[in-house]
Amino acid sequence: MKLRTVILISIWAVVTGALIVGYVVVNVRMKSHVEAQTTRDLRTHRSTLGALNDLQLDQLGKTSQLFAETPRLKAVTELADSSTLSHLMLELQNTIRGDFLAVTNAQGRQLFCMVGGTPSRLPASFDAVRPGKSPGEVRVGVKSLGHDAYRVASAPITVGPDIVGALFLGFRITPDNLNSLREMIESDLLLLVDGRPGISTLTGKNLEDVGRWFTGSGPGIRTGPDTADLPTIPAEGEEFMSIILPLDPGTPPDDQRTELAILKATRREVQAAIAPVRESFILLAALVLLVTIIVGYVVARSVTRPINDLVRGTAEISRGNYDYSMGIPRGVELKFLATKFGEMSHTLKEKISQLGERNRELESALRKLREMQEELVRSERLAATGKMTAQLSHEINNPVHNILSSLQTALKKTPAESPARELLEVAQDEVERLARLTKQLLNVYKDSVTGPDPGVPLAVNDVLREVIGAASEMLRKHQVEPELRLGDPVPDIRGSADKLKQLFLNLIVNARDAMPEGGRLLITTARSDGSVVIEVTDSGVGIPPEYLGRIFDAFFTTKGKVSGAGIGLSVCYGIVQQHKGRISVKSEPGKGTTFTVGLPALNSRQKE
Repeated sequence: MKLRTVILISIWAVVTGALIVGYVVVNVRMKSHVEAQTTRDLRTHRSTLGALNDLQLDQLGKTSQLFAETPRLKAVTELADSSTLSHLMLELQNTIRGDFLAVTNAQGRQLFCMVGGTPSRLPASFDAVRPGKSPGEVRVGVKSLGHDAYRVASAPITVGPDIVGALFLGFRITPDNLNSLREMIESDLLLLVDGRPGISTLTGKNLEDVGRWFTGSGPGIRTGPDTADLPTIPAEGEEFMSIILPLDPGTPPDDQRTELAILKATRREVQAAIAPVRESFILLAALVLLVTIIVGYVVARSVTRPINDLVRGTAEISRGNYDYSMGIPRGVELKFLATKFGEMSHTLKEKISQLGERNRELESALRKLREMQEELVRSERLAATGKMTAQLSHEINNPVHNILSSLQTALKKTPAESPARELLEVAQDEVERLARLTKQLLNVYKDSVTGPDPGVPLAVNDVLREVIGAASEMLRKHQVEPELRLGDPVPDIRGSADKLKQLFLNLIVNARDAMPEGGRLLITTARSDGSVVIEVTDSGVGIPPEYLGRIFDAFFTTKGKVSGAGIGLSVCYGIVQQHKGRISVKSEPGKGTTFTVGLPALNSRQKE
């Protein structure tokens, strides 16, 4: 045997032995490290889930207090009207989709109770969350009912200073809840009800083995945040480390405890951590055997690699990757050629970037030109329509008033019991409606064609508050919930308060008509680039895209039932133009519409 072969075999044996010893040591240390890391992760998960549970209980308490303060619930509870209370509770159930809902009177007697959508008795285990004797004292907790656990909150129902009853509200902890938490912390969960296993994210034999372990261990498994070691639970083909989170720390020791076991598989984690080490060991052992081949390969690679890098670089540049850098080391003859290729790529990238910037500038200019053209066409169309309709309205107005006067005279002379009186009243209503229509047409001409009113400095926020105050009763009747988000501070504008009120009221009425079943109306103000921007957003039916270009035209309406002349938005457009502002609309059918009004803001010199 040649000496070179003996040396190679000796080196291979020594290195292989060292690798095996190192692999065993790393295996042991890796397992210890994984267990320590798992312990830290479990404690972190325990803190996270504990904080999340406290947050959910706090939110549930606020929700129960909010519903307990509703006037209808106070009145029905004070009267102890079971029938009305049941109807009211079913409405509340349809709103919040709770799993537990109950109401008691001031003496604690049950007036209503429903568990899982079924009438029931108030569980005795829920007595611990009965509200206190003080108004506003809300109690929360996690209580068990059979094999299920519920997050429960109770709030006193008060009328003045007196407590007339209590509202109980609860949600069952479901498997979907546990699966969501599992995705968040990447650990399995098991719900324990008085030490008995409940729902879990584990399945199959693992669930049986872990559940059997908890059933047999009893109260000895309690683990607090300062516990040094966490228990290891054996299961089929796996081991789990566990930590316990009490979901209701305030539960007395003698009562049923509801807890959450957080489980993390350690054997799988150890195998996943050791797998790269095992692969490295196999790779290093193979490298020792093939060291001579590698040396020859390295020599050949030192010649062919720069050429391959150059070819790869040209291919990347041809595909448009102008930032590609050729990794050819210094001292190689092809380095100069690679440098020139890089300079060419950089120059080409700059030229393409300049061309793209020019294209974007052209697109922006074309878009602005198109918008200005559309604005001009709309203004001319509005002016022409306004002049024509004003002339027609003026000609129609005189005979309409004569007819209306004649009808009023005929009504005075017609007895109340006469059959003709009903026909005269119908005719009078229709003629009055025609008179209102002609007045609206004259307003279109006046607001859209005549010169702008110089106006006075105004605070847009104050105008909006007045309009919402005046329209609140109308919105309430149509079940529309208004919300004002007024920017502070917002600069003043110059304009006519009456015309701005008409502008905003028209937009609000338009939003109301778009929400026949009720909805949400959001009005915001903000400052943007020297303007005051007002947005009116509804959650209504929206406007089809093909109608967006025509909604500011006079006599155009998208409403299925005609409730006006179709000139409300045309009037809005004219008022905005008088104030040298702009108005635009964005809408998506089925989701709602947003009208955006921009009015020039006043600076300090203009205010003077």
